[in-house]
Amino acid sequence: MSVDLDKLAKQVDEALAKETKESLTKWLNKRRQKDERTVMKVVSKRIQCYHYYGQCNDCDFNECASHNGDINRVRNAVRRHVLKTGHTVKIEKGYSIIYNRE
Repeated sequence: MSVDLDKLAKQVDEALAKETKESLTKWLNKRRQKDERTVMKVVSKRIQCYHYYGQCNDCDFNECASHNGDINRVRNAVRRHVLKTGHTVKIEKGYSIIYNRE
């Protein structure tokens, strides 16, 4: 099967003559986005363990724990610090989500 390059060039020229700079840019940007999504897929995984972080608003005190059972240790350290100093301390609870490329 042979391809008539002159005929193909004429068809391409006719098709491109109907397009504007904006329409071609839009088409090209759509292709780029589609290619990036298929090539660079991002997956996430939530870690099922909570972590706790106690931090003083008035000084450099902080206490952290990375396991669910360690919250009592953080709470006790925070209570001791508040009783000793009178400072305001907050405990934040969170979990981790790991993102990576597939």
